Amino acid sequence: MNYESQISYNKFNQVVSTVYPAADPSATPLKIQNTYDDYGFLTTISDGNGSPLWQCTAMNLYHQVTGSKLGGAIGFQGSTTTTTYAASAFDVQFESNYMGEVITDILSMEGQSIVHNNQHKENTVFTNRYYADALRQGVYWVRISTSQGQISRKLVILR
Repeated sequence: MNYESQISYNKFNQVVSTVYPAADPSATPLKIQNTYDDYGFLTTISDGNGSPLWQCTAMNLYHQVTGSKLGGAIGFQGSTTTTTYAASAFDVQFESNYMGEVITDILSMEGQSIVHNNQHKENTVFTNRYYADALRQGVYWVRISTSQGQISRKLVILR
């Protein structure tokens, strides 16, 4: 059994693909592909089939990511999550064909609920706005739960 990963680089020495070995010899290894813009900034992370796992949707003048979209092979079937960053507020967006109760929590790293929101989703896009001023600097989890499952993403608040 070979447990070596394979990494490919472009002419600027940026990682363009990584192949991770499968734990099961009969399974397909996991391949991750990175795409960069003309200025060398990461714009997309995709799986081996080209399905996007993460996409940069916006950058500020300093080329810092201010908006991103998760989707494709991660999360609920046919769903994406989007986080948009701003100076004092951020939006957590959940896009799916699922209709029904959606619970959004911001959790401490220990799993303690800091902010809890329970709403009924009636269209394909669900958005919650949170104010960073209500949270101390630190690392949190954002968890979106439905009867079909849950998605958790890391949130970092810097001041």
